[in-house]
Amino acid sequence: MDIGPGDFIQCVDDSPAAWTGDRLLVAGRIYMVRSVEPDTEAPDGTVGPGVTVDGLKLPPSDNGKETCWRLSRFRLIYRPKRDLISWLLAPVDEGVV
Repeated sequence: MDIGPGDFIQCVDDSPAAWTGDRLLVAGRIYMVRSVEPDTEAPDGTVGPGVTVDGLKLPPSDNGKETCWRLSRFRLIYRPKRDLISWLLAPVDEGVV
């Protein structure tokens, strides 16, 4: 799955986090990707891609990086187009009301 920072993803697996036993994700909720880590180690020892998401900061893992969510817990729903972002960041004419 090709997911990157700024993409909008939807949670499809909100099972409890292995390190806390708490449900921190909400199935069906939309999150925005903050970063992608290609090789993250899950509590079961398997290694695979992980993501950090805006609005849900997790504690650091053993290597000092923020703990990531398994990419398999999400599906891509929207990738903002580069020209839309440029348009939104462009200065606004002060005469426009």
